[in-house]
Amino acid sequence: MGKFFQELAKDSYVLSVSLLKMLIPVIVLGKIFIELGGVKYIAILLGPPMEALGLPPEFSLVWATTMLTNLTGGILILVEILRTQSVTVEQITILSVLMLVAHSLPVEARVAQKSGLRLGVTLVQRIGGGFVLAWIMHKIYSSYGLLQEPFELGWQPEANDDTLVGWAVNQVVVLATLIAALIVLLFLLRVLRAIGFERIMIFLLSPFLWLLGIRKEAASLAIVGITLGLSYGGALLMSETEKGHISKRDLFASISLLNLCHSMIDDTILMLIVGADESAVIWGRLFFSVIVTAILVRAVRVLPELLWDRYLVRPKNYYDPNKVAKS
Repeated sequence: MGKFFQELAKDSYVLSVSLLKMLIPVIVLGKIFIELGGVKYIAILLGPPMEALGLPPEFSLVWATTMLTNLTGGILILVEILRTQSVTVEQITILSVLMLVAHSLPVEARVAQKSGLRLGVTLVQRIGGGFVLAWIMHKIYSSYGLLQEPFELGWQPEANDDTLVGWAVNQVVVLATLIAALIVLLFLLRVLRAIGFERIMIFLLSPFLWLLGIRKEAASLAIVGITLGLSYGGALLMSETEKGHISKRDLFASISLLNLCHSMIDDTILMLIVGADESAVIWGRLFFSVIVTAILVRAVRVLPELLWDRYLVRPKNYYDPNKVAKS
């Protein structure tokens, strides 16, 4: 039992220090970028894509804010726009899809990059994937006249402390919560492995995991990311990758899935409260993520190792199941 907690304490310390060294500079630089007005310039670039999705150009500011901050930041901008702008339930649902797939990019994209996936791959999957899913849902809704009723926001979000001190305090709370939650997750994963529950769960999910090309070494960590968020699942994958427990193909499949489908509990509930329809933010997102990840995994499987290391994943001490099988 003593060894169990010693290893847990060591892993928790290493992971916590690594995350803090990675996230604090990203958070500070992101804040500087926002204060210098960077959101407005990104919003200008997003204007034409918004119109292609049947959304008002003003929604570009919501998505830009969400990508650079988080869902709450985007929702606050959305509330202000809705004071003077009339929209439909479809438009709110389409915007929610964009926000759910691509948000908190300075932090979450960095976590995915630190785990081993190239930054460009993550940005293409999250921004491009969010747009494609939103476009598909828009075509379905508009073609069949679905969700065209006027939207009414029936609640108001709590006011935030916009001062620099308030922002700093909030970031400290967020980081402390993230670290505490990761330590708890590390503990639970070790317990589940010890009692054999992890093997049962992976066995039951094996057909689904086979479809996505995810081996058992990364399965439970991917499940954590899908339910709780990319920051959690990605951080755990980062820890396992550093130890050489995850293959590069498992990493690509897992992070690709998490890029498209993560935080299916708290983030999804938040957007449902805002007023999005579950057909897109739950079922559309789930089916789209599984199908796209399965296609991507099979498309890149034939690429030579040189292209993998140059364009898809960063060189690391990856686990090689082929070498293990040969030995």
